[in-house]
Amino acid sequence: MAQHSTQQQISLRAISRENAFYCMTDELKRRVFQDYVDLNNNPLPLTYSYIGCYVGDELSGFIHLAKAKKHIIDIHININKAFRGYAPVFARKVIGNLFNEPSINRLESEIPVLYKSMLKFVQNIGFIVEGEKQEAFLKNGKWYNTYIIGLTRNNYGRH
Repeated sequence: MAQHSTQQQISLRAISRENAFYCMTDELKRRVFQDYVDLNNNPLPLTYSYIGCYVGDELSGFIHLAKAKKHIIDIHININKAFRGYAPVFARKVIGNLFNEPSINRLESEIPVLYKSMLKFVQNIGFIVEGEKQEAFLKNGKWYNTYIIGLTRNNYGRH
């Protein structure tokens, strides 16, 4: 894959779940499908919104959002490896837009303890580790803890 200059035009656009899946790695697809089925393997209704992250005309990844509670949004950032340099720009743009919405006061997510680089990334954009869930993430038949992370409107921009 070609190297991409961070000088190219970036944009955010609403995309469908199918287009978001186009950007996912096989591991992420398995995880998403595993997390969103009931005990009978029926798909659960998703309340996610998908925001496509574009570099020029190329879909380079997506950010998916779900309303966790009235004023809380669950956020996940998924950018293809070739475009990882754009991830902070996309994340800050989406977070800024979300906090411009008066009804949203908090963003949150969970990160498996295995993914140290992901944790460092979210901390660099302002998220704070608030705790740890025990054995909340299954990978290759083994359970791992997850970090609970959050970012409030008051803390955004202080970092």
